[in-house]
Amino acid sequence: MDKTIYYIIFKGEVARAHNQEDVKKRFVSIFHVKEEKINYLFSGKPALLKKIEDIDSVKKYKTAFERIGAICYLQKKIVENIETEDDDEYEIESENDENDENDENDINPNTESNTVIEIEDDENNEIGIEDVDKKEDIDEDETNKIAGKIRSPGLVLIFFTATVGLYSLIYHFFLLKELKDWRGKGLNPYIYLIIPISIVILPWLIPFYIGKMYEEDGQDKPVSGITGFWIMVPLIGFFIWILKIQNKLNNFWSYKTSVINH
Repeated sequence: MDKTIYYIIFKGEVARAHNQEDVKKRFVSIFHVKEEKINYLFSGKPALLKKIEDIDSVKKYKTAFERIGAICYLQKKIVENIETEDDDEYEIESENDENDENDENDINPNTESNTVIEIEDDENNEIGIEDVDKKEDIDEDETNKIAGKIRSPGLVLIFFTATVGLYSLIYHFFLLKELKDWRGKGLNPYIYLIIPISIVILPWLIPFYIGKMYEEDGQDKPVSGITGFWIMVPLIGFFIWILKIQNKLNNFWSYKTSVINH
């Protein structure tokens, strides 16, 4: 009887809008792999992580990779059993052309020219995965949350310039609202509208909230209240501030959107 074998291959690639260092930490958190092997796994060399026959396990692996922001490749093969005259069975592997729709660059683990290295774990002889249903990379409550809006830093700067700064009222309001809705705490955005003087502290307060949001998610803080001092740099400070906070927000919202949608 024929059987299907799936090869899970990792080339060290990170999904768009994800930071490699953050993905490395999530990789260590979810997968049974020693930390000293992480640098090799992210070196760009293709590594064969596991051979699986169970399609449900394949789906768990794929889901886990998507959640941590990494990209894995699947190689699907069919193993044919052929009976000889002596009733002995031989297994012949044949590559199946119906690979995953996103795996145009799949690697054949048995092709020496691809130098695919099989990474082994000390206990199981292969990298394993914890039960994704029991150990999630995110809090279950996050499935009920709505990630903030991804904004182009360039367009934000254009709107600021075109409205001579008036756009800041809308921009800051929605940033505060999205951060408060996600974290469940922070300055009420309506207070900001009622007491405009609070705009003075926003260059420090908003990056502080963003840093805390990352920290509460188990990640390093990419920005903090200190980031607000960029606003005091003449001419270019404001532009640098916008680029820093909006890019970090986009990275976080993009990651959380991909997780929630799965």
